[in-house]
Amino acid sequence: MGAKQGKLKARLKGSKIAKRLKHGPPSITAAQKQILEKSWSTMRDDISQVGIITFIGFFEANPEVKHMFVSFRSVPIADLRQSSLLRAHALRVMSMVEKCVTRLDELDKIEETMKNLGQRHLKFDAVPENIDLMGPHFVQAIRKCMEADWNKETEEAWFQLFKLMTYYMKEGWK
Repeated sequence: MGAKQGKLKARLKGSKIAKRLKHGPPSITAAQKQILEKSWSTMRDDISQVGIITFIGFFEANPEVKHMFVSFRSVPIADLRQSSLLRAHALRVMSMVEKCVTRLDELDKIEETMKNLGQRHLKFDAVPENIDLMGPHFVQAIRKCMEADWNKETEEAWFQLFKLMTYYMKEGWK
């Protein structure tokens, strides 16, 4: 393990994230599973756009985080919408979301997938707290895609999935 990874793990031990992780993973109800599966099928054709909107909103609200993405560091936010690099990254992120939506009955697979993703992010010096900052932008991007089919239950289901995914991703940072 590199020095940076060791420092990050040491910092995590006493953090708010470490305390939250002690409570166990968030759960998703049967009704939320149905909502997630149905809404995913509705927006499947727009997943790259959902990913791009998520990252653009994330970078606009948190410009200090953009520098952590080497591929996007020097690209102005206005130009990112046309960036093939951002599109490729957005598609990778959304494919992880798809894996989780299609495995809602196999939480052990979601756990393994997201822990591995968290471990991979260690080498990029990603900060676990930044993942939480992305949640509202992720849900807002889905909302824009679904428009008329959006309601409070749908919003809660997507936030719950995001919490579940990030819970296990943060476990991978340990």
